[in-house]
Amino acid sequence: MGETLTFMKTLLGWHTQAHHFIVNLPERKVRHRVQRNPQPMDFFFSGCRGQMLKSFCLAASIFVLGAGVAHAIPISVISGTSGSFMPGQSYNETRAVEVTVLSPENLLVESMTLAGFNENGKSVVVGARIYDTSTHSLIASANANATAGPVTVPISAILVSGDEYSIGFFGDLGSATVFAPSSFPYTDSSGWLQIDGASESRFDAFPSSENIFSPQISLQASLVPERGNMATLGIGVFAILGFRRFAARRFASCA
Repeated sequence: MGETLTFMKTLLGWHTQAHHFIVNLPERKVRHRVQRNPQPMDFFFSGCRGQMLKSFCLAASIFVLGAGVAHAIPISVISGTSGSFMPGQSYNETRAVEVTVLSPENLLVESMTLAGFNENGKSVVVGARIYDTSTHSLIASANANATAGPVTVPISAILVSGDEYSIGFFGDLGSATVFAPSSFPYTDSSGWLQIDGASESRFDAFPSSENIFSPQISLQASLVPERGNMATLGIGVFAILGFRRFAARRFASCA
């Protein structure tokens, strides 16, 4: 509800600015226009023309402000299936899940959270890791100091739709509660990821050994707009700027 109110306030503010821009032309053009036509603005903004102009400005505002908006949502890799939790498991290793990206567009990952981590009050290094499954290459990593979960680590990575990744955490020391799914594969509750299996490594490296326990990982991620959508957004912006110039010339030439 708060986001909706903020969007509407921004929209109304932009529409007001656009209206003032068109109405309040530079003083030189205003003097010229008044000499030739005492009431050109009233003429243009009255009746059907005025309604068409106002509707265009409002529609353009909605398009520009809304076309590229993408809100990040949490994606839990242990959601969408049944299973059991196992507390107190070792985390002096890398534990991960193997995923296939099912979202219709690429995913932009902004942060990763590990729940259930515990080091009994001692601060240790916990690292978020994202590997490309096909090449075993590390595509994103970030570390944070933590004493107990949930541990959130800011990270930036784009997961390509249809590709496979290994998403996990490396623990310097510590223990954590892990999750044993009833079976693999399954789709998380957002429908954006298919969880193909769990894996581990005894080091801070690609987790290549299969495991039945999944770490409790959540991603904060959003859809990346396709190039076609971005091109459409750009066309809309240029169309508004072009219309603004056209309107200014139209008003100046009114007789």
